[in-house]
Amino acid sequence: MKPTGLTLRKFLAPLLVAGAVLGIGRFWYGSMANFSARLAGHELAVEPMSVVIGKTESSEAEFCIRNLQATPIMLVGASMPCNCMDISPIPTKVQGFSLARIKVVLRKNAANGVYKIAILADSHADKRVSLSVTVNR
Repeated sequence: MKPTGLTLRKFLAPLLVAGAVLGIGRFWYGSMANFSARLAGHELAVEPMSVVIGKTESSEAEFCIRNLQATPIMLVGASMPCNCMDISPIPTKVQGFSLARIKVVLRKNAANGVYKIAILADSHADKRVSLSVTVNR
């Protein structure tokens, strides 16, 4: 009969290494979702991906676009479904491993519905990132 300590050591070392890699990835990229996005080859991540604006809330929504790589990425424009909103600051540069805060302001003529916005980026992997604003007034 083999000692059980040897079997436990076979599994303990890989688990410790995997835990360390996941912990470092979460710390470096800000969240596990960002870490897994980078592992999948993405260069940009959006948090949150969608926002609901209701009757009692303000008519503004803020999104964070995080650069998941070391080189800066330029956000060059935005494709919006209507002229009922403004988005700023566009264009803007997102430095490596940092984030840019993008504000979407609805005008008074914004009707209820879901508005999909595409942020256009000068990036090798991600040419555009999508975000969503739902208006429910």
